[in-house]
Amino acid sequence: FRAPSQPLKSVSFLAVHPRVPIAAALAGTSSAVMSEVSETQPHWSPLPEEWRRPLPLSSPNARHHMDKIGWPQMQESLAFRQLWLEVALLEKILYKNKSQHRGAAHFKRLQQVVRHLRLLRELSIPKLVEDAAAPFITRRKVLAGQVPRSPSRQVVGFLLCRLFAGCTLAEEIMEAIQ
Repeated sequence: FRAPSQPLKSVSFLAVHPRVPIAAALAGTSSAVMSEVSETQPHWSPLPEEWRRPLPLSSPNARHHMDKIGWPQMQESLAFRQLWLEVALLEKILYKNKSQHRGAAHFKRLQQVVRHLRLLRELSIPKLVEDAAAPFITRRKVLAGQVPRSPSRQVVGFLLCRLFAGCTLAEEIMEAIQ
């Protein structure tokens, strides 16, 4: 993971790896095409295969701590189910009123909000967090002498980059709303 050398002006820095779907979304690929891609690959992950190898942990109590933080509740809160239902409703309203309000400033801001929300969804942060935490939450018995594992440095860097991009998009959404 390397930090970008230039200041970030847009969310185009999200294309960290060629297999990441956000790169295709930023290049103009429609969300329908992206859903076809994810349906054809049943075990799709936003992480590249070579980054999914976990590292050994020094603390044997890592799984115990993961259970204490309430992992199922955290996963549910990251899914944003209610938000995506409201985004679908907003998209339908915008589609039905496109011809009547196309030139209005408020309509353009709503279109910008929907565009940023689509990008936020394509970041696939919940799936990425699930993949990064997978070594912690496995329920298999630890064999004698087996060391617990944690995500690799690349995974953590990639996750932080995506979280930063999500925060940037959220700020842009808030600016468009106000």
